[in-house]
Formats: sequence, C-alpha cells, structure tokens
Amino acid sequence: MIKYRKKIKRGLLFLVMVFLSFVVNIPNISMIGTALKPFGGYMSDKSLFPSNPDFSMLRKVLFGTTFGRYLANSVFIALVVVVFCVVFASCAGYALSRCRGKVFTGYTVFLLMLQMFPLVLVLIPLFWIFKTLGLVACGKAAGLPSFSDVPSEQQQICRCKITGRQITITGCGVTRRISPGRLPPFQAPAADPSCS
Repeated sequence: MIKYRKKIKRGLLFLVMVFLSFVVNIPNISMIGTALKPFGGYMSDKSLFPSNPDFSMLRKVLFGTTFGRYLANSVFIALVVVVFCVVFASCAGYALSRCRGKVFTGYTVFLLMLQMFPLVLVLIPLFWIFKTLGLVACGKAAGLPSFSDVPSEQQQICRCKITGRQITITGCGVTRRISPGRLPPFQAPAADPSCS
C-alpha cells in the first residue's frame, strides 16, 4: 500500500512538472509556431501552431541571408569554449578535490561563495568601473572605428569601405585609410561627456 502511494505521488509530481515545463516554455513554443506561419498570417492566426505550416520563411532566413553563417559561427565558438571550459574546469576541480591545505581549502570556499553571489549585484560595480575608465557610451571598449576626424562636409559626400579592422574613406579626391591603432576616440551621438 505504501509503495502504491509513493508511485501515485511520483506520477502526480511528474505530471505537475510536465505541465509547469509546458507553461514556462509557452513563449518558445509560440515563437516556433509563429515562424511556421505564412508571411502576413502571423497576426491573424492566434493559434500556437498553424494548421498547415509554411517553411518558406525559415528557408529564406537560413539560406537566403547570412544568418546561417552567423549561426554556424556562433555554434562553432560555443562548442570550442565549452570544450576548453570542460577540460580546464575538470582539471581544476580534480586538483581542488584532491589537494589539501589552507590555500586550497580557502580557495575552494572562496569559489563556493563566488558561485552563491547573484550576478545581478555585480552589474553596479562593473558599471562604476567602466564609467571610471571612461568606457561607457563610447567605442573604446569595443575598439570601434571613429569618424570624428573627418569633416562633416566630407563625411556626407564620401564613400566608406570597411575591410576587416581598416576603414577606407574615398571622397573629394582624397583616399584615406584609418586603422584602429591610430584612431581618435570614438564620439557616439549623445555620448557621455566623460568619454573623450
């Protein structure tokens, strides 16, 4: 009788977990269903999945644009990072579990405390650090190129070609190449005045 009740409890718990998983994933399911609706039909059809799915828009995005290339690049980078993280983290985990001493024990406790610290609380100190270094609302943090040394009249009539990390500006009979190492600071519109 007790085993029977445990099985019923476990079955009910499983059904509740399946239901909650479905409810949590409704936005993802809706996104997939919307992608399978025909062009223009995503506003009129209110169902999660269309009755006759249309894969033409998916084909257009995957093979008609560079999205497939970007997706492949992202997957490749993610896989490489995961492999490196697993290799180094498993080595570090083995070392921390096998080695004894005050240094290793203290470092293990420090790592556990760091893992319990909510990442959202780190955002304000990170913002303060970036603001202090002058990296807020400017391209210095990302190494973005700048056009601030080009007169605005020339900028309006010139042609710009970006190849790799170099910019070629052609206009008014002048061709000029700019590389990020010699760039003046980036001045974004409505940028922070401290970003100079």
